[in-house]
Amino acid sequence: MAKVSVIIPAHNRAAVIKRAVESVLAQTFEDMEIIVIDDGSTDHTGEIVQSIPDGRIRYIRCVTNRGAGAARNEGLQVATGKYVAFLDSDDEWLPEKMEKQVTLMESLSDEWGISCTGVKIIKDGCREVVNIPSPKKEGDAFYDFACGRIYTTTPALMVRKKVLDEVGFFDDRLWRGQDDELLMRVSRKYKLAILPEPLAVIHLATGKHLSHLVESARLLILEKHLATVRDELGWFSSRHFEAHTLWTIADAKFRDREFICGLRYWLRAVTAMPFMPPARFLRIALAASALLPHAKRVLWRARRHPMGALAIHNGDRNEAQVAEDSALSVHGKRTGVEECSRSRRGG
Repeated sequence: MAKVSVIIPAHNRAAVIKRAVESVLAQTFEDMEIIVIDDGSTDHTGEIVQSIPDGRIRYIRCVTNRGAGAARNEGLQVATGKYVAFLDSDDEWLPEKMEKQVTLMESLSDEWGISCTGVKIIKDGCREVVNIPSPKKEGDAFYDFACGRIYTTTPALMVRKKVLDEVGFFDDRLWRGQDDELLMRVSRKYKLAILPEPLAVIHLATGKHLSHLVESARLLILEKHLATVRDELGWFSSRHFEAHTLWTIADAKFRDREFICGLRYWLRAVTAMPFMPPARFLRIALAASALLPHAKRVLWRARRHPMGALAIHNGDRNEAQVAEDSALSVHGKRTGVEECSRSRRGG
């Protein structure tokens, strides 16, 4: 039985999956199993994984693309390690990541159920940003996760497997924000340990149009946890949680240039919690300035072609949304090197 189970979900990642797996194989800590879940890929992802000559790699193929959360749950069902770490198929780890994180977890009692490292974010292949959670956030972190006061991401995490068995796995209804929702459930009962070094490398593409997925996921998280936050942390914290959720949706809408919808969510966020950081008010000012040419274009089209103005206002469904919608509607049998079982939904 391995000490650490590493779970890597992948969907059409033939171009980058080898980099991710090799960054795990390059770890100075070797007592591990690597579980790659091929989430319905139609490219050569599976062939590339199976060509890597290492007996610690276990490849499981699923025919239907159900999202990263469901794929991770497939891996969790077969994981045997004392600890579980996650890596996205387009990201990578620095060589000492696992060794340092295992050493940290082994030095702590079982009440410390989860740990995270800092991350280095590479945006669009060039711009680098380093994010390291403050050690002051260690310990009881339920409020901080609910209100967005800690930034971390799945490849930075290491969790005791028995903790996940207790609180539940990822909520496979969520196509975005699965890690945030899981962290809220874990941090209600267990403490967070922080390793303040950037040991995970996140490759981030900023041009994707995915605000509709962010919107549906965040509203579901809000519905699922608002009453718990109110009961355990109080009314003020629940308003902060609600405002953070609405602001996250507004920000995604602004990034996708859906300014009118973004403004609506921003106003709802301000209503829930007027005392937000100044940076968020600056962002709305920038969004408002970007809205002016859009409004002029709508008015100009309205004078000439009323239906054309309506089409601009509503926005065309982009290809990414069509692909995600079709993926959500597909059901079929599972086959492959190892067949995926029915995913266990998060608590």
